[in-house]
Amino acid sequence: MTSPSATRILIVAFALTIHWMVSPSPSAAENLAPRGTAILGAGNNLAGTNDVAIEHLGPLSEINDGVSMSNLSADGYQIDADGQAGANGNGADTFAGGATTIALDYVGVLFSEPQFGVASVRVQNFLANDGGWWGPTAVVAGGAPLTAADLTAPQVQVTTNNGTSWTTISASSDYLAAYTDVVRGSGFPNATSGPFATFTFAAQNGIDGIRLIGNGAGPADGNGFIGVNEFEVLGTPQQLSFEVDVTTGRARLVNNVQSNISFDFYQVSSAGGALDLSTAGWNSFENPSLNPAGFPGGTGGGSGWEELGNPDSHLVAEGFLLGTSALAPGESATLGRLFNGGMQDLSLRYRSAAGAFIDVPATFLKGGLAADFDFNDTVNAADLAAWRANVGTGAAADADRDADSDGADFLVWQRQVGAIAANVSTAGTIPEPTSLALLLYGSFYARRIARESAGIFSKT
Repeated sequence: MTSPSATRILIVAFALTIHWMVSPSPSAAENLAPRGTAILGAGNNLAGTNDVAIEHLGPLSEINDGVSMSNLSADGYQIDADGQAGANGNGADTFAGGATTIALDYVGVLFSEPQFGVASVRVQNFLANDGGWWGPTAVVAGGAPLTAADLTAPQVQVTTNNGTSWTTISASSDYLAAYTDVVRGSGFPNATSGPFATFTFAAQNGIDGIRLIGNGAGPADGNGFIGVNEFEVLGTPQQLSFEVDVTTGRARLVNNVQSNISFDFYQVSSAGGALDLSTAGWNSFENPSLNPAGFPGGTGGGSGWEELGNPDSHLVAEGFLLGTSALAPGESATLGRLFNGGMQDLSLRYRSAAGAFIDVPATFLKGGLAADFDFNDTVNAADLAAWRANVGTGAAADADRDADSDGADFLVWQRQVGAIAANVSTAGTIPEPTSLALLLYGSFYARRIARESAGIFSKT
């Protein structure tokens, strides 16, 4: 019997799952900040060797939650640290940090995995009467507009060692233009939510952190401070691609980006029922015959990939309860001939090692090879060996989609031997999550979070 504490964990996990399910789907270029961890603080040098983390006001997670303010009226924004998005919260500041670490104040994001194609960041400060922006001023001027003399644009820095050291990069910005004439708040807790300012620079690749750092403005605690509503990092998301060949029915997960991608859950859905669960169709990771290295098939204990729920033509899913698997750049993992040739509405949703659910539309390909039994885009002797190993015993060498491996499949191999797949792609779309998908996620991740309490794992 599940304990009350474990039950509460299950409920929380399910609620968190639903939150991720209704989150917007990522696009080709997006704000990467919500995928990382916000950092905020003060330091006495640009190298980062004497940084002090500051979370004086408001939850730090609000800095990179993707929720911004747009109230430019003085005193229209109340700083009350209640942790809510909207007019009553949304942000944090470094007040009381400058006195011990001189005047440099920073805000940024650290990532658990390297990021690529990062070419700009955006920041939105909130302005109290005694600081909140970057600049040299030390004069209290509540309710007065900022002037160019009150402002100094911060520098952009990147890190490749998760913040142990930082490198300043050349950047241009509209920070001074954006904040000149913005009226600061007249007191505390009243403030002005400033506009977004954009910093652009040459694309940064392989970084795991980025920040803005400069002199915190205003007379607060002798050295000023910064207040931040939102910090955005605009770049190329490092996420899987989902390829479906309409000629052969093959579906596979592909890493077409520059970093390793780790995940512990995936589902493929088709509202039109276009998933093939026959022996010639879906090759689940639980059945490791075609798995790449690092994708162990499970046996019911959570130490490998397990099929979840009751797979059908609308939904298949698997999870790795006690670990993750990774695809290196250029690697792929096949799901067999999962597409049955029906409606081209397949989509992928997976969970990254960092805990984010990511939606990926299918890319539909034409020109695959039916006799490519090992799914490497060529027909050669290895495929003949696969046919010989399966003829008369199964459908692993089924080229004509009749659920067996026989002489007809050998004839297809003869016609295609030496051929290389020439695929032409068309992008698909991502449908809204179904109720079944919600329950599937809730069930699996409740068990993942509660496994130490319950100590069990069984297939749903």
